[in-house]
Amino acid sequence: MLGLFAGFSMFFKLYDVSYLILLWSLLSSVAIEVGFVLYTNGFELGIGKQRKLIISYRVMIVDLVILVWVMAFALSYQMKEGLYFDEKLILFLISVLTAWLVAAIMSHQFPPYSPQNDFWRYIWGYLKAYTIFMALLSFSMLLLRLPVQENYHLFGGGVLYTFWSFIVVVFSYVDQKQKQTDEVNVSLLRSSTFIDYEGSVFEVAPSVKYSLPVSEGTNDLLIEKLSGIYLKNDNELFTFLENNLDLRSFNLTKTVILRSSDTYNLEVLPQNHLHLFFNLHEINDFRRVNAYFIEVNKRLINGGVFIGRLEPIRLRYLRFLKSYPFYLGHIFYFIDFIWRRVIPKLPGLKHFYFIITKGKNRAISLAEGLGRLYYCGFEIIGSTELDGYVYFIAKKSKKPHTDTNPSYGPLFKMKRVGKGGKNIYVYKLRTMHPFSEYLQEYTFNRFGSLTGDKVEKDFRVSSWGKFLRKIWLDEIPMLINLVKGDLKLIGVRPLSFHKYKMYPKEVQELRIKFKPGLVPPFYFDLPKNFEELVRSEVKYLNEYAQQPVLTDIKYFFGSFYNILIKKARSS
Repeated sequence: MLGLFAGFSMFFKLYDVSYLILLWSLLSSVAIEVGFVLYTNGFELGIGKQRKLIISYRVMIVDLVILVWVMAFALSYQMKEGLYFDEKLILFLISVLTAWLVAAIMSHQFPPYSPQNDFWRYIWGYLKAYTIFMALLSFSMLLLRLPVQENYHLFGGGVLYTFWSFIVVVFSYVDQKQKQTDEVNVSLLRSSTFIDYEGSVFEVAPSVKYSLPVSEGTNDLLIEKLSGIYLKNDNELFTFLENNLDLRSFNLTKTVILRSSDTYNLEVLPQNHLHLFFNLHEINDFRRVNAYFIEVNKRLINGGVFIGRLEPIRLRYLRFLKSYPFYLGHIFYFIDFIWRRVIPKLPGLKHFYFIITKGKNRAISLAEGLGRLYYCGFEIIGSTELDGYVYFIAKKSKKPHTDTNPSYGPLFKMKRVGKGGKNIYVYKLRTMHPFSEYLQEYTFNRFGSLTGDKVEKDFRVSSWGKFLRKIWLDEIPMLINLVKGDLKLIGVRPLSFHKYKMYPKEVQELRIKFKPGLVPPFYFDLPKNFEELVRSEVKYLNEYAQQPVLTDIKYFFGSFYNILIKKARSS
């Protein structure tokens, strides 16, 4: 009522209304409301049970700092306009603090976080507090008869305070919501398969369980500990492990099971000793993911197993939609995506990000998470989706890669086999998630479905990467290689070492006699499988060896006819 009255008066510029009329209006509205309440209660006045006021002082102090900062900003802006700091402004600042306290007490603002509260229940007290605060702020401005220009500045300061306070509250809730999943026992939802971005199915139960290569006899001690203690309430996770691993082949005394992102718990362990290392803390919270994986690699014996989990960006997106209303969830996810995924990859800003967050709760794609494992010397045995996380089982297969700077940015260069078998570096715009290049053998072995020379529905390709590939923007930087002389306009596609080894020996030898090209013979013959692709390239190379100029002219016009008219694509 006070807020509406003040807003009505200021809107119609009723600044000359006497204090007596203001007081009479206030008392009349209170009398009417009290009379209505008494009437509805049968004129019985009872005092209900009072709620105990529980306050999170940390949140309260942060909110007070925001209020002081915003009002100081509003006043400093006002001074630049030539307005004076007088006794009315002092009274106004006192009324601002009073309004803030009254609003907090009346609305039970600053409650401690409770995992039982959903988003709307958590922020409801804050929304009430903001409404009461702005009402009292407006009424105090009317009582003090502040000039119109001052009203605009100070009222704007109040609006700015509610905005920044709400942003902090929302991010605090999201952060606490994420931490709540980090309990000793995780309630798991039923899931027999892991379905990735494009519907690619990850196998859960292989035909043969992985058994530790070092034989120390078989025993049931690890099974008893996992099923009876560590994973007592996580039956789905235990079943996943039992379906993929021969747990009887692991020595319990050489097994470590923990939930921690602290590297100290790992560094104190002896090297080349462990059979199994199991960390239930999501890798999204690790400050230096690769460094942690490398330390795990050092502690395991050859063939030893590392079990962990991560929250990929797809499941992160679903978590936001589940936690908030549809449109609000998309807005919060967009903000989270920029802050947790884009900024950590930008030069300069990423240092600021890690100083602020310590690397906690980072957004990581599935391809990046698995690719980092392969980069650090692991091989994926199995993976599955459980309760919003992807659990992986990886064995130590080799030493970590020695690349000091794996490709991470939007423009990167790929090592390819060039003429004479020499390594060349081909420039491209990134269309895959970071560290995807280390998953090439894993992707081909696991999915193995080839259309031409590509994996069908490759989960490593990002959503924006699909768009870039569709309009061929990703290959524009390869013009640099054309100018440098590493590539020619028409020719077989430059291959990675892994793909190169897939070709028959005689085709490998034929390929390296010639320069690779920007436009491959794929677009001329449009092969439908790998065998047809090999025959197409052999045919082109043999023709090129006989008549290089005429062959390239024929393939140039034939390829572009298929591209422009038949809409041929090599995706």
